Parts: sequence; structure tokens; C-alpha cells
Amino acid sequence: MTAPTSWRPAVAADLPVVGGFLSDPEFFDRVAAIPPALLDQAMAEGHAGPFRLLCCGPIGTPEAFAWLSGCDTPGPKIEEFGVLERGRGVGSRVLPQLLAHLEGQGAFAFVWLKVVVANIPAIRLYRASGFAREWRVPAGWIDRNGYETDILRMEHDFT
Repeated sequence: MTAPTSWRPAVAADLPVVGGFLSDPEFFDRVAAIPPALLDQAMAEGHAGPFRLLCCGPIGTPEAFAWLSGCDTPGPKIEEFGVLERGRGVGSRVLPQLLAHLEGQGAFAFVWLKVVVANIPAIRLYRASGFAREWRVPAGWIDRNGYETDILRMEHDFT
């Protein structure tokens, strides 16, 4: 088992890994495009602005990342949660750590996300990590391949 790691603000050395994941056509049916300027803005603002890019793991070789919006509200959205090496239990280990990191900041009442209904492994992971409330949104997203798909909106409360 891998030693525990912690979540931290992303730095420039993390961008090639994160960008590689975000631009991989394998994920176009479930991962949104994030403009590089927003990633840069999030890194410049650290934990002060509405956007955050967090990484888990060593600088330059993170094992996971989270892209959040609405961090200036009581309920930010996890726009993207990416695990760089899937199928090895990394997501099950680091998502609860991410939630603890966000809760520990004391600024948020809940976090939420949207997930494509066909992404069953992700839905199982989110449910197992405490995302208890969910709503189905028909035709709630158009993926980067141009297909319209249903999504689940899922929430995790910190209260």
C-alpha cells in the first residue's frame, strides 16, 4: 500500500501531468475541457479565489488532482477529480483525504459534483466517500465528443 499523501495547491511543475490527463481523448466522454488560463489563475490565487487546483502527491508527479470552482461560496463544486493511475485503489484512498482537507478549511458547508450516469465506477466511489444526496439531470451535459448525456448531481455535506 502506498504511504498516505496530502492535498496541496498545485504548482507549475504539476501542470504537465494534470494537462495530460485533461487532454487525453480517452476521457472526453466524462472530463470537461479546462482553459489553461483558469488553471494558471487558480495557482496564482492559491486558496484565495473562486477556483482551486489541488494535487495529491509529490510535486511534478501527483497521483490525483481536483479542479474546484465556487470556492468563494459555502458549497464549491468539484469540477474534475482525476486519478492518474486508475484501478489501484488510489481514488478510494485520496478522495476521503480531499474531503477532509476541504472540510478542515472551515469555510464550506458542502461540496458537490456532477458525474455522467454511465460512469458507474465513479458513482460507486462518490457514494462510498459520503456523497449521499443525488439528483438525476436528464441531458445535463454535452461531452467533448458532442454527445448529450444524463448526469447525476451529488452532494457531500460537512455539517
